[in-house]
Amino acid sequence: MLKYLAAFSVGFVCASALFIFVIVPNYHPIPRRVYPRHYYELSEQPKFLTEELAIAKARETLTLEGQVVGPDQYDLHPVPDGHTKAPDGRIDQFLSRNAIGPNEFSPNRGSIMFTNPSATRYVSVELDGRILVCQTALDK
Repeated sequence: MLKYLAAFSVGFVCASALFIFVIVPNYHPIPRRVYPRHYYELSEQPKFLTEELAIAKARETLTLEGQVVGPDQYDLHPVPDGHTKAPDGRIDQFLSRNAIGPNEFSPNRGSIMFTNPSATRYVSVELDGRILVCQTALDK
């Protein structure tokens, strides 16, 4: 019996050492693809989500997540899109509004793509009354 207990103890110690010194240092978690939502309370309720508001809050969200958004070539910067229009008729340069039907786009929901030489991130932006919600996702 004592022989089995000693063998078990030696095996347990060897397995623990293998785990601590080999497996743990080589463990690389899968990077998150979607980040937590950020909620912004606005002082007034806009008639619809403007591109200016969407870009400002998307930049703020990326900054909160530790990303650098700016003019340097290595900083994240918004990518022009230009295929949707705001309800007031202005063409959205960067905001891509979500489709809600054929040739019909949501006035209060869309996404903006930000990129730099090494990464692409999408920030979804949704206006719900006086609350603006932003969420970042990595490119697949």
